[in-house]
Amino acid sequence: MNIEIAPSGFVFSEPHFSNERFACWSRGYFVVDGCMVWGDDLCRWAVKAAADGLLISSIPVLSGVFQLSIVDRFENKAIFIQDRWGSYPVFWSHDAGSWRFSDSAEPFLTSAGRMMRHDAVAEILTFGHVMGNKTLVDGVNELIPHHWCSCQLDGFGNIDFKQTDYWTYHLNFPSADFRASSHAFIDLWHQRMKIFADGVQRSGKVCYTPLSAGLDSRLIAFELDSLSVPQINLTFGSGIESREINVASTVSRSLRHTLGHYVMYLNEANFRHLISSAPGPYRLTTAHFAEKDLWFPSHFNHEVGFFFSGHSGDFMAGSHLRTRMKYWKSVDSVIEYIVRFKGTPLGKHLFFNDNDYRDLITASLTECLCGYPDWLNAFMNWDLQQRQRRFIMRSALSQNPQEVPLVVMPFFDYQLFDFFVYLPFEFLLDTKLYRHAQMDHLYRGVSPFDRLPANGRRVKPLISGTVGEYGYKLASLFDRGKKVRMYDETIDWQKISGDFVLPDCLPAKWNVPRFLGDNSRMYYGLSEFTKMFNQFNNNLK
Repeated sequence: MNIEIAPSGFVFSEPHFSNERFACWSRGYFVVDGCMVWGDDLCRWAVKAAADGLLISSIPVLSGVFQLSIVDRFENKAIFIQDRWGSYPVFWSHDAGSWRFSDSAEPFLTSAGRMMRHDAVAEILTFGHVMGNKTLVDGVNELIPHHWCSCQLDGFGNIDFKQTDYWTYHLNFPSADFRASSHAFIDLWHQRMKIFADGVQRSGKVCYTPLSAGLDSRLIAFELDSLSVPQINLTFGSGIESREINVASTVSRSLRHTLGHYVMYLNEANFRHLISSAPGPYRLTTAHFAEKDLWFPSHFNHEVGFFFSGHSGDFMAGSHLRTRMKYWKSVDSVIEYIVRFKGTPLGKHLFFNDNDYRDLITASLTECLCGYPDWLNAFMNWDLQQRQRRFIMRSALSQNPQEVPLVVMPFFDYQLFDFFVYLPFEFLLDTKLYRHAQMDHLYRGVSPFDRLPANGRRVKPLISGTVGEYGYKLASLFDRGKKVRMYDETIDWQKISGDFVLPDCLPAKWNVPRFLGDNSRMYYGLSEFTKMFNQFNNNLK
C-alpha cells in the first residue's frame, strides 16, 4: 500500500478492493458482529460501512489484529485505522507540502539526507525495537496504535491531518472477586474461541498451532480440538529428552483432530538459522522458532490457512508483581527494572556503565511511562504497547502476507485482553487468578492424576555452556566483564569494527555510515554488539 497526498490530488498503488468511490487496502483480521472477517471480505465490510457513514462509529468494536486503509475519491480523504497494538505498521512522512503513507519503510529511504535517529538506534541496541511512533529514520514516523487517522484535501490545496484515539474497554469488574472473575474468563474464552473456530471451518482449511509446554499454546490447542478444528502441531526443543517436547507430545497425542505433530530439534544448523537474521533479547522457544522459520508453513500453504499464536503477552509479569513492582516509588525504579529484565546484554552493560547512554535511554522511557495513575499501570502499558507490539507481535506477523498463513492471536482479542488489564491490581497481584482461570477450563473433567505441570522449564542446551539461550550466554559474558572494551572517544570505532552484525530492525543493506553520521558512540555500540555476536558464534565451531 502506497498513498501520496499532494495539493494536486491523490496518487496510490493498486488497491485490494475498489469501486467507483472507494479504494481499500487491508491486512490481518477482525471480529465484528460475532464473525471473523479477513481478506476481501474485510475490505467489502469496511467499504459498505464507510458508504453508510458507520465506519468511524464501528472502529472501537473491531476486535482483532489488523490494519485498514481507505481512500474516498468523492471527499478527497484517506482514512487509516490501526488496531489497538499497531500490529501492522503504517509509515508516513511530510515533505514539501505533501504526505506519503506506506506499509513498507522502503519508499522513504530513497529521499536524500535521511539520517538515523540516535535515540532510536540506542533503543534497538537496548530492547531490539524502537519505542513510540518514531522509526529509525529521522522524519519518518508510524501511525499511532489505537487511533484512526484522516488526511483530507480541501478545494484550496490545503491538507488536514489528524489522529483520533478510540481506545475503549469492553469489560468492567466493579465488584470483582476471585471465583466470579475466573468463571467470567472461562465463559468469555469459549465464546471468543468459537468465533475463531467458525472462521477456520468456513475457510475449509486447517490451522497451524505451535505447541509448547506452556499454558497459552496448550489452551488454544485444546479449545480448537474441542470445536473439531483440524490442526497441525509443531514443537521445538533441545533434544529427545527435552521436557518441552515431552509435554507437548503428551498434549498432542490427546487431541482428537490433530493431523500431525512435527518436532524440530536444536542443532547447529537450526541455531545458526535462527540467529543469522539478527540476534535479540529473546529466548529460543517453540513460538519463536515457528514464527521466524518460514520453511515449515511454506510446506503446508496449500492446506493451512491460519497460524494460531499462543503468546499470552507476559500480562501478569509473574512473581515480580509481588516481589518488586508494588514497591516502585519513582520512574527511575521502573526504568531500571525495564532495562535489567527486558533489555539486551549490550544495552544493560551500556546503561549501567555509560552515563550518556543511560541519559538517552532514560529520556526515551520517561516519555513512554509518564501520564499514568501509578507506576505499575505505566509499566503494563509500556510492556503491551511497546514491547509486545514492536517485539513480539511483529515477530509473528510476516512483512509479506503471502509467505505465511493468516496469524490469529486469541490472547490479543480485545475482550479477552481486557479481562487482564481492567481487573483491579490487587487481583493481578495474586497470580493464582490467572492460573485458575486457565487451568479450571483446560482440565475440566480431567482427573488430577492426568494433569500436566503448569509450565515447562527453560529449553536445555544441547551442549552445556555452548548452545543455549543466546541472550543468557551474552549476559554471562558481560557480567563477568571479559574482553568488554569501554567507550573511548579517541578510538575510531567505525574503523576497527569491520563488518557490523546489525540488530533486529536494522537491515544490513542500509549504508550505516550514511545514516549514523559521525556519532562515535553509536559505532561503539554496534562494534560491541558485533564483537560479542562473533565471539559467541565462534564457540559453535
